[in-house]
Amino acid sequence: MKNLFNPKIILAVFTLSCILLLSSSAQTSDVSKKLNGFDQTVEKILKDWNVPGCGIGIVVKNKLVFAKGYGYRDLEKKLPVTSATLFQIASNTKLFTATSVGFLVEEGKLD
Repeated sequence: MKNLFNPKIILAVFTLSCILLLSSSAQTSDVSKKLNGFDQTVEKILKDWNVPGCGIGIVVKNKLVFAKGYGYRDLEKKLPVTSATLFQIASNTKLFTATSVGFLVEEGKLD
């Protein structure tokens, strides 16, 4: 059985939580207010959980309002993560699928 407290899983859940929080009520114009201190929080999480890097994108009403990379995509070569860095997401597709189903349930389109 895999360790559920894997730092990468924690970071993925944190990222999805941020996306859900912002997408549920945010207007494009006030995203920057809601993200005040976000960079420092992500940097602290990367350090605390010893994760080399991550990319975060936030979409509000079908519009990308935030995209940024944090840390390194290649730690040895010190290559930074950018908003265009591609990651292998492995079995995280289950998480995205479950989240999508949750959205459909919340919208009353699925029960």
